[in-house]
Amino acid sequence: MNNSKNAQKRIRQKALTTARKNSGNENQAFNNKERIRKDPRLKALNLINPVEGTPRVPTLADIKTMYGAPATLAEVDADTKKANDAAIGQCHSLLHHAISIMGMSAYPQFLGYGYLTGLAQNGLIRAGCEMITDEMVEKGITLTTKGNNDPDTDKQAKLDRLNELITKINLLPTLRKAVSISKYYGGSLVYMDFDGIDTASENLLNPLILTKNELRGKKLRRLKVIEPYNLSPGQYNAADPLQEYYFKPRYWFVMGKAVDASRFLPPVQENELPTILRPAYNFFGIPLAQIVLDAVAHFTECREAEARLLTKFSLTVFKTNLNEQLFSGGDWSQIDNRVNNFVQYRSNDGVMLIDKESEDIDIKSTSLAGVKDIVSQAMEIVAAYFNEPVTKMWGLTPSGFNTGESDLNNHYDHIASQQEKQLRDQIEYVLKVLQVQEWGEIDNEITFTFNPLSEEKEESIATVNKIKAETQQIYISNGVISPDEGRECLKADPKSGFNNLNEESVPEEELSEEERELLGLTEKREVLSQDEKPPKEVE
Repeated sequence: MNNSKNAQKRIRQKALTTARKNSGNENQAFNNKERIRKDPRLKALNLINPVEGTPRVPTLADIKTMYGAPATLAEVDADTKKANDAAIGQCHSLLHHAISIMGMSAYPQFLGYGYLTGLAQNGLIRAGCEMITDEMVEKGITLTTKGNNDPDTDKQAKLDRLNELITKINLLPTLRKAVSISKYYGGSLVYMDFDGIDTASENLLNPLILTKNELRGKKLRRLKVIEPYNLSPGQYNAADPLQEYYFKPRYWFVMGKAVDASRFLPPVQENELPTILRPAYNFFGIPLAQIVLDAVAHFTECREAEARLLTKFSLTVFKTNLNEQLFSGGDWSQIDNRVNNFVQYRSNDGVMLIDKESEDIDIKSTSLAGVKDIVSQAMEIVAAYFNEPVTKMWGLTPSGFNTGESDLNNHYDHIASQQEKQLRDQIEYVLKVLQVQEWGEIDNEITFTFNPLSEEKEESIATVNKIKAETQQIYISNGVISPDEGRECLKADPKSGFNNLNEESVPEEELSEEERELLGLTEKREVLSQDEKPPKEVE
């Protein structure tokens, strides 16, 4: 009996020993299964690359887990959570159909605010995000009007007052912070804080209406950026695309306090998503940090591999007699002393002291050809993900005949488009609020422009305007167009520098002396005789 037990014990031990030798992948699979079992999000994601078994089409519960509203610090009551969870059920059939067609290989997934916070500390990701953010706001804006822009007019006084107010409330620095947060988390909201409104006691669910009576006695004193992890969407429509609030929250929970959406500026949003995926991203966009993560990770891997290769590209092989140490259990101290002696007498001048009969030296070198190209290509891909030229992202000098000027011009065009998409609506809304609180009405002729991003661009605009002016002069001289028509062209061209001309400032045509007399525009002068002329004063 004991022999049988001992035999079974030996078999078990042998099996365990064999299992331990090949347990790397099995342990990893076991750990993955444990993590998936404990984390419902990972359990849903297991549909993509299942630990065991075959992929399956997700159920409604999986869809809710993967694409439901992410966890935030803005906790809400249980009924609200149920309502938000139920809303995603309207999209289940469409997502189910799309995922079935995609074949388990194209699952989008929000990484979560905890993970994104970690990415915000990555030096390379942070450098790219902050560079774009600075470029979007560093040149500022210029308030203008569509009509007369004369400094002596009332409208110019309004512009001066608006400039004073937007500086007082730190409009551009606040928007810069909002854009920066959106790069890391996908979006943010900017709350308008008015004098006379107590956020602790007043019902902020009441909408803010831009009328004189609504803002009477209230002054916009500051703008406050709210990070998305402090926000949770309130009521929204997920069933009728014809409704105004279709996948658009009517109000937001800010750390559990309900605030009407009209009390925020339009959301600052990064990389807007298809409507069906908006709940998974807390009704914001895909963070730039999440988009560039793949390229940054591959570049980091290439850079680290290059650093490791530099320590191994040259290997010195010292050949000596090791029979006694390897096969007879000899003392290794003699070999250690020999190697230390070899290292001591080896110099950078190529001197190596070895035994003539029993020792030899061999140098093994690894070629570094192509390593620089691979790392450079990874750097270019990172810059491409950020939509930054290599010359600006990495500070590298362009190779060949390229000066990098065209790349910079394309980049500035991209930044200008980002300004329009992410900042235009917010600034216009603030200007409307300030006009209502100051004058009780909104002047639709007051607008603004983003200042040019480069001096080179201003010079090119001036050169083009000069060519246009010479062309107009030729047309006017040949009678193709009239001066009035040329003036209308200047007014219609937003880059002419004269698009603020009005009808009252039309210059008068120069008339001849005869024409002036006929029109009665000359002063009458009486002809005096010699006797009637006053005598000269005698000193």
